Amino acid sequence: MKLITGGVNHTYDNKFTAKSNEVYINVITPKDRDLQGPLVVFDSSGILFKTHSLARGSNKDRLTGGGNGDTPTGKASTNYNSTAHKGEWSYGNSGIIYLSGLTGEFKKATDKGRAGIAIHCGHTSGYYKKSLEDKGKLMGTYGCIRVYNDEMKKLGKLYTKLKNEGKTIYCYIEDYDGDIKDVYKFYDFKKDIKDKSRGKRSATQ
Repeated sequence: MKLITGGVNHTYDNKFTAKSNEVYINVITPKDRDLQGPLVVFDSSGILFKTHSLARGSNKDRLTGGGNGDTPTGKASTNYNSTAHKGEWSYGNSGIIYLSGLTGEFKKATDKGRAGIAIHCGHTSGYYKKSLEDKGKLMGTYGCIRVYNDEMKKLGKLYTKLKNEGKTIYCYIEDYDGDIKDVYKFYDFKKDIKDKSRGKRSATQ
């Protein structure tokens, strides 16, 4: 996706606004996690990047360690490892942004021992262990946030650039209890044409 600057410098729900030394990765997801939602990166000057994301686990339990449930909501610290799980179908080849809860559900989950939640790419739905070419819609995980392979490559480069500039980078995940099209419209962003209702949850990622 094209980098877009200017405009919004706060989370969609207005709970957090970026200070001069801060960057937020804001993930806005449908509450039932059946569809994708926007992932928007912004700093105090506005939006730097936006793409599609899926925050869907193999079940709805967001707090239990090892439970593989949906990504919990709340603010998290971040740490990017550009080579973690490289060459593995479930994670792709562009590294992982690890998350650790600071507020809300995410802090409760972290405090209860839920670890390993991250932002990463990997094979898409219908191409399990066959392709990293983003041919299908985003595939569920064990609680991580998945983005497309091409987009994770861009996000990783942006993260590294911002970190080298001395920025503190947070991730904030929020549920939207309405039509996710409203959120796409707010960000002047088109819904992923490959995305559609997922129905039954998968035990594989």
